[in-house]
Amino acid sequence: MLPAEGLRPSASALHTGAVADLETADLVDGWWEYHRLASGTRLQRKALEAGLPEAAVAGRDAVMEAMDAGGPAALSLVPALLEAAPGDDDVALVGAGPLEELLHAHGLSLRPDVEAVARQHERFRRALDAVWLDGQWATP
Repeated sequence: MLPAEGLRPSASALHTGAVADLETADLVDGWWEYHRLASGTRLQRKALEAGLPEAAVAGRDAVMEAMDAGGPAALSLVPALLEAAPGDDDVALVGAGPLEELLHAHGLSLRPDVEAVARQHERFRRALDAVWLDGQWATP
């Protein structure tokens, strides 16, 4: 099942590359800053292409790396991202981004955990509405 620490991964639970180097709060803040800048001015977008600010790029990279690795630790990042969402409309960005990537790569193995989190968290359920699954959750 999911880590018991309020659905936030511990540093020891995330031992993959960039993820291990960032605290969860820094990772989440960096991910949101990256997406804020990605929809910002031309200069902000050009800076992102150049890898700046480093914390934002590292946050985005670490979240995507965690989603690629999968498992309960990756799933536990999704509620952390959702809790930090700047507005209600931003919930869909998490659903169509990291959550969708996680479910496409590891969905069936995480299905019981995803269903458990969805029962407990309204924002998570709303994020699931933004995920395109191509029928892979259908019962055989």
